Amino acid sequence: MSKIIKLSESTLNKLVRRVIKEEENEWVKVSPEQYLEIMKYASYNAKGVTMLPQYRGKKIWITGELNVRDLPIKSLEGVGYVEGDLDISNTGISDISFIDVKGRVSDYGSGVDRIRRQKIRQEKLAGAQSRREDNEWSPENSDDEGNRARAIIEFIENSRSRIKIRTEEDSNRLVELERYLESLLEKQKQYDEEGKDSEGIYADIETTEDEINEINDMMDVYNLIPQERYGFYSMSQFEVVSNIVFDSAKVAVEI
Repeated sequence: MSKIIKLSESTLNKLVRRVIKEEENEWVKVSPEQYLEIMKYASYNAKGVTMLPQYRGKKIWITGELNVRDLPIKSLEGVGYVEGDLDISNTGISDISFIDVKGRVSDYGSGVDRIRRQKIRQEKLAGAQSRREDNEWSPENSDDEGNRARAIIEFIENSRSRIKIRTEEDSNRLVELERYLESLLEKQKQYDEEGKDSEGIYADIETTEDEINEINDMMDVYNLIPQERYGFYSMSQFEVVSNIVFDSAKVAVEI
């Protein structure tokens, strides 16, 4: 049976005051203007700010709106709370998950924005690869959406475009190259473990990777990502992903 501990009112008040004091001691409140001035002094190195005596071991509480837009800042390390809006647009800041922001966050063109866009891009590419592996839009399997996608590819192929279209032979070659690359990587690992010279294997790996990238940079029907029908008189719309020339472009077609 556990023992019940009774606290007097005065003891409880002391404990509460101690917790509040300890919590307050974890933070140092700084105005946005002060913080920006300190960052400028530290060459916009947030890590350098946290090493200053008055901030060492403490979390920084910004007492208003913090705007670091367009500044050469890569991190807001040390900042734990922003008592207002936070604007990190066009900066190298790639993580603000540790900051509690009372207001709105603006992050266009920042590292956070690029990571988010890359994640969305990878999800789209994963869906495209799934359709590619299932031959979902082959002439034999295509529905109306697939027919429209293939019509766009045919138009690009017949136009004077710089875009290289991936053929069935290219796709088959890509499968061969990926298998070959896998075997080369295994061989390199084995050579490294045995202390053998793997310079020749490394050269083969580079050559194979270059050829793989060349094919991946080509465009096929599965680089077209279906979009919701709106605008363009409700024509079918596709977003282009993975192509160097027209990445994130939008195309529409009506057949």
